[in-house]
Amino acid sequence: MISHDVSIFAVNQTTGVLTKITGSPFAAGNSPRSVTYSPDGLFLAVANQNSDDVSIFSVNQSTGALTEIFGSPFAAGTLPSSVAYSPDGLFLAVANEISNDVSVFSVEQLPTDALSRAIYLKYVGFCSLLT
Repeated sequence: MISHDVSIFAVNQTTGVLTKITGSPFAAGNSPRSVTYSPDGLFLAVANQNSDDVSIFSVNQSTGALTEIFGSPFAAGTLPSSVAYSPDGLFLAVANEISNDVSVFSVEQLPTDALSRAIYLKYVGFCSLLT
């Protein structure tokens, strides 16, 4: 059975024991396939394979809980299978298996108060993959 959510766990650094984060699992798109944290750890991106989009969540730095950001999910290509942030966190790439391309988004931090974090994803374009 395919789930449509993401489970988040805390790792005990001494024992390695996993503890489910309060609120987990968190609803995502249809058939989440790949996840990645932004380089600063403030956001989590999820490639949703069967809904052809990517969900973006802010990460509560105290609890690890996820909150989907405004505008999420963002449309990607057909059958997104992997997501990756650039090392500087300014771009998000989504590999699309069936459309055989990569969707690229620019990531812009929005001004917010100290308790909330927001970003805006702007579709930059795509590059075709040669086969």
